[in-house]
Amino acid sequence: KISNYLLAVAILFDCNVIYQYDVSNYGLYNKLWSLFIFACLIVAIVSQNRIYFHQIKKCVMVLILSLLWIALHFVIRPGEIGSVALFVEKILFIIIYYYFVEKNFLKQQNSSGLSTLLLAFRDVVVLVAIVSLFFWLFASVFEIIPPTGQIYSNWTSDGTPKAVFSWLGLYFETQDVDSFGMNALTRNTAIFTEAPMASMTFCFALIIDAFIDKKRNNIKTFILILAIASTVSSTGYVFIICVFLFKYCLSNNKEGVGQKLKFFLLPILFIMSLVGAAYIFSDKLDTMSYILRADDYIVGFDAWQSNPLFGWGIGKKSILINYMDAWRALSGYWGFSNGIFTVLVEGGLYIGIFYFGAFAKSFILSIRNHDVQYFAEAFLVLYLFVLTVIFYNLILLVFLFRLWIYKNNE
Repeated sequence: KISNYLLAVAILFDCNVIYQYDVSNYGLYNKLWSLFIFACLIVAIVSQNRIYFHQIKKCVMVLILSLLWIALHFVIRPGEIGSVALFVEKILFIIIYYYFVEKNFLKQQNSSGLSTLLLAFRDVVVLVAIVSLFFWLFASVFEIIPPTGQIYSNWTSDGTPKAVFSWLGLYFETQDVDSFGMNALTRNTAIFTEAPMASMTFCFALIIDAFIDKKRNNIKTFILILAIASTVSSTGYVFIICVFLFKYCLSNNKEGVGQKLKFFLLPILFIMSLVGAAYIFSDKLDTMSYILRADDYIVGFDAWQSNPLFGWGIGKKSILINYMDAWRALSGYWGFSNGIFTVLVEGGLYIGIFYFGAFAKSFILSIRNHDVQYFAEAFLVLYLFVLTVIFYNLILLVFLFRLWIYKNNE
């Protein structure tokens, strides 16, 4: 349905897109985004052929419990009002969508686990990938197409706005890279704040394409892999290796020889993947990017253990600066690069239970049910959560909710 694709666009626009950090509309963006996604949600609900009203009671109960859960944390650890409100809006959206849209669509189309919404998200990201690859090749790499404008983004280490070239507002050039023996190769950042964010979004779409879509299209898979590769992200490269390993485990070869061959090759492929991943990461060991990323885990752990149960309050990112070494604070490297400690520092284990509980449940049930696909989905989402700066983004929350509601018969 069109409403699902509109909602997918809204989810995409919560994936650290460059528009969100354009200084010309900073502060207004989140308000417009909230209005847009809830307007689309209303359209999606109204467009249903039938509303199963017995779902209303369940929905209201879950909404009340969720609001009490967040409210209690806010009372104990008052957070930044805007960040808390946005987090509440996203939780409310997922619950309302699930009970009023997904549950109805489930009865009509045999959909489950928010898959219809995620598949729409995958399609939207594939479109973004196609556009970004075109401009990356002809604008950034070969420099055939000149930029049509520029914006100023405050997605920087110290918040100081920087100029970013734009191509029709559909592609932005935010980063260069000198890695893997390549000199100043411009990374494909698409419509995102930086290459890791572009890679992260393409990776989420690849999870959907590889493990949720039952009618997988190889062309879409190829486009997403190309898009991840063009971001020149070591995290993205290792992610692709993991996807291929899991798909190999899921391949259906019922012949005895094939099964024995798979059993023999799997450990070899795993070792080769570890060697490849080690080579990719070792190339960046002496770079400032790696030093900062490694330091982020130390800073995050130190800040979290000061308030392990409830954290410092949602949106209180500035507390991290107090735990940074002097060289970093004075140099203006204040940014933070991973989601796991952002959640722990701001929300503590209390908020973190929504995240870690979903992963724990997924791994336990997938191992018990011998469900490699479910295990792969949970593992890859956890991989992105630990290694990229994603924490309250709607796409992550949707995946976590999906992991919570998993049923073995899906």
